[in-house]
Amino acid sequence: LDTDGKIDASDAAELLVLSAKKGATVNGGADPFTAEQKSAADLNGDTFCDANDAAYILQFAAEAGAGSALSIGEFMTRN
Repeated sequence: LDTDGKIDASDAAELLVLSAKKGATVNGGADPFTAEQKSAADLNGDTFCDANDAAYILQFAAEAGAGSALSIGEFMTRN
């Protein structure tokens, strides 16, 4: 989400900021998410970019920091 090519806590923070901005828009104001950000941020596929997705990002970043080699796609689809 922050376009640095890494999935980490800064992406979760960016997602929460954008979610707050979207929640603060009044009656159809400009969507703060770009199409690319929406695509990247909706990790659980529920069509919302929100705190749930930010939690997944933080979980993924924690596992990656602990040495996991899973991609974000693998992380989201594992059992």
